Amino acid sequence: MTKIEAENVIATLMARGSLRKEDIQELTNTKDKLFSDISGLEKVKVDKITLNVTGLEGLRTWLDRQKIFINS
Repeated sequence: MTKIEAENVIATLMARGSLRKEDIQELTNTKDKLFSDISGLEKVKVDKITLNVTGLEGLRTWLDRQKIFINS
């Protein structure tokens, strides 16, 4: 998602008067549409744990959990 595309989606959401945590699903759907034809990208289901992944260390921890999940 380019910066302009992201800003447009967020601006549309903000036009409602607020940006809620639930709006993440709309952002996810928009992103999926933009990237659906690009090979090599994997879609990741957004859930409570995924929403809390921030920073490089958080990403590393999340990736480690995914490896354990896939290998079990």
